[in-house]
Amino acid sequence: MNPIDIAQKWSSMTAASAWEAWVEYTLACQENRAKVQGSLIRLLHRTLYAAFTAWQDAAADRAHQRAKIATCVARISNRSLAEAFHGWQEALHHQRDLQDRLASCLQRWRLQGLATAFQAFQANAVKQRKAKAVQPYPGPSLASTKLTIVLQYLQQILKLDKCFPLH
Repeated sequence: MNPIDIAQKWSSMTAASAWEAWVEYTLACQENRAKVQGSLIRLLHRTLYAAFTAWQDAAADRAHQRAKIATCVARISNRSLAEAFHGWQEALHHQRDLQDRLASCLQRWRLQGLATAFQAFQANAVKQRKAKAVQPYPGPSLASTKLTIVLQYLQQILKLDKCFPLH
């Protein structure tokens, strides 16, 4: 609709319908103006928009590349970390083995004097057993001899008591 056609229409209309027609025309003009301004802005800023879009795409690509690199570094780091851990485990095992060997060696050194004394005791005990086996029976001990004498004396007293009662 152009303004001349609208003016001709208004001349044949009543005031109320003319007002409504003017409002419609104004709203249509505002919509068209907004569309034209948007198109103009897009045309003016197309280079800026294209640059911004290119920057966004480049930033996304860089982030994707960083993620790939981070994954590779993590794998390399994990491999290095795993190798370091296994090396630490082996070193720890080796160290514990050395400690166990040293402890047993020290224990042998500490007990060597005791072992020597025990071996001397064993040798002496064997020697005494052999000496007893070679010696003849020494006879009754002094205590058993005294006991035998006392018992014989009591026997004699009892025999005398039977022969000569005192009651």
